[in-house]
Amino acid sequence: MGSSTGAIVSAGLHLAQQMPPGSRIAMINPDRGDRYLETIYDLDWLQDNGFTLIPAEHMDVAIEQLCSCESPR
Repeated sequence: MGSSTGAIVSAGLHLAQQMPPGSRIAMINPDRGDRYLETIYDLDWLQDNGFTLIPAEHMDVAIEQLCSCESPR
């Protein structure tokens, strides 16, 4: 998946904070990642551009931190 998927997920997380508990959101990710092999899927490019990867086992905490930065419901 490409960077547009990240934008879709970010918007979904933002929307989820505004919805009542138990609500559901469907997100469609129409992107492929092959166009990004020399950028977001290249570890050297990420490092050169100041990005760090979050290990999968820490992703829940990272998402929670992103959500906690938003204004409360």
